[in-house]
Amino acid sequence: MTIKDELPTIDRERATDQRVLPLCWRLRDITRETGMRRSSIYAAMKALGFPAPAKVGRASLWSRASVIEWLDARFAERGAAH
Repeated sequence: MTIKDELPTIDRERATDQRVLPLCWRLRDITRETGMRRSSIYAAMKALGFPAPAKVGRASLWSRASVIEWLDARFAERGAAH
């Protein structure tokens, strides 16, 4: 068996499917997915350790995984407090 045999093949149909999740989110994606407002996101960055964006050209992009990890941690804290 070679390394090439172990690599996953690209499913072309799935690659064009809208349900494939992006690796990065823009601010509008975060507000849509979390319900948080823009001001709340920036306040959480300062006070609560919300992930900071990476600048790519003029765009600010957040790692989707980092945002979800941060949210999971907040839910875990909330669950532990109850």
